[in-house]
Amino acid sequence: MAWIAFIAAYFVLRDDMRRRRLPGDPMNIILVLVIAGLAGSKLYHVLEQPSEFFADPLGMLFSSYGFAWFGGFLAGVLALIIMAR
Repeated sequence: MAWIAFIAAYFVLRDDMRRRRLPGDPMNIILVLVIAGLAGSKLYHVLEQPSEFFADPLGMLFSSYGFAWFGGFLAGVLALIIMAR
C-alpha cells in the first residue's frame, strides 16, 4: 500500500507542478521523500525501542515491522525543508 501511495503522490505532484508552472523534478522530490520517510520511520522505532535494537540489531533494521508513521513524517518534513533551501 505504501508503494501505491508513493506512485499516486508522484502523479498528483507532477500535475500540480505543471499546473502552477513550478520548476523542479517531481520524481526527485518523491524519491527523496520516500527514502527519508522510510529511514525516519525505522529510526524513530529504533529510538523508541532501544532494547529490541540492542538484542538483535540486524534483525530489527531489516525486518518488516517497526515503521512508525510519526518518524516518517518528521523525516519527510525535514527533507522538504532541506530541499527547499
